Amino acid sequence: EFPTPEKPEVFVQINYAGSINFKRIDLMIGKGEVVGITGTTDSGMSDMPRVVTGGFFGWGELKVGDTVIDILKSKPKDFIKAGVVLIPENRAYQGLAFGMTVEENVTLPHLRSKGKPWWMGRRWRNEEVKAVLKEYDVRPPDAGAMVATFSGGNQQKILFGKWLLDQPRFVAIAEPTQAVDVGARAQLLRAIRQLAANGTSVLVASAEVDDLAAICDRVVIADEGRLVAQVSAPMTPEKDR
Repeated sequence: EFPTPEKPEVFVQINYAGSINFKRIDLMIGKGEVVGITGTTDSGMSDMPRVVTGGFFGWGELKVGDTVIDILKSKPKDFIKAGVVLIPENRAYQGLAFGMTVEENVTLPHLRSKGKPWWMGRRWRNEEVKAVLKEYDVRPPDAGAMVATFSGGNQQKILFGKWLLDQPRFVAIAEPTQAVDVGARAQLLRAIRQLAANGTSVLVASAEVDDLAAICDRVVIADEGRLVAQVSAPMTPEKDR
């Protein structure tokens, strides 16, 4: 089991979580802390964010604040209600609807909570998409454009904005800078640190050691389906290798 350092207040607890590709996770994350997971391709690390947020088959317990979620028995809406968000690795197939506009993608998760059964509403949708376009510097800043027409970096910014605008309590992210340009990479990493600065607990699974060294307070190492070691900040890529 890997506890938080003494400083952050423990806010997220992942207990005996497991799945097809990894055996067990026991991990605590502090409020406003960024914890990274890395390892070999067969370590199961890429599945961990999806499992602990209900996006992939698995079991175990997730505790966020005073809310306890049975991973196996709970539905996606239970995780969302608890303020738990997943930013998946594959934005094309798991994160964004490429045949829909930026506005439709950004506002889709919030239709039930902010819209009405007989009317989706216009003002809140305009305000949300404008906020995402501005905060994440999406280019071009066209709310009506199809997501498929944007570069990979701008698609990833849209995906981040879609889920992070409402400041969730716990976010699990898989490969946040995969297939993005250098400028977008820097913006996305800053967004993760800002999210933590605002009090969100963050779990990041990545094979990019440089990314983890830049944003994480701690990094845990996965091997053969288990967490086997931990490195704390300050970190350098050389130290992690």
